[in-house]
Amino acid sequence: EHEEAHEHEEAHEHEEAHEHEEAHEHEEAHEHEEAHEHEEAHEHEDITNGQQGKEHLAHAEFHASYQFSCTDPAQLNAVELTIFIRFPGLEKINVQFIGTSGQLGAELTPAQPRLTF
Repeated sequence: EHEEAHEHEEAHEHEEAHEHEEAHEHEEAHEHEEAHEHEEAHEHEDITNGQQGKEHLAHAEFHASYQFSCTDPAQLNAVELTIFIRFPGLEKINVQFIGTSGQLGAELTPAQPRLTF
């Protein structure tokens, strides 16, 4: 019986050792996951930080077509766009104009929103 008691104690100690190892492995797994999450957070910061100050380099393009009606087209000599006020991030508009006197191309900006023809 005495030997059986020792064997029983050794069995418990052996199980406890395995449980202890499993606990450490579990903690290491969590630490590993946290390390990956931390690295991913830094990678995200690097991507975002790398882009800061480069917003002005971003390019978005859209096309719009406007048709104006005028009761006295002979008196019309300019059009001033207010779109730059409504959309302050808009930097320029490339205009292609076709009128009675022919075609006209121009680049309008917030500083120069007026198309004269």
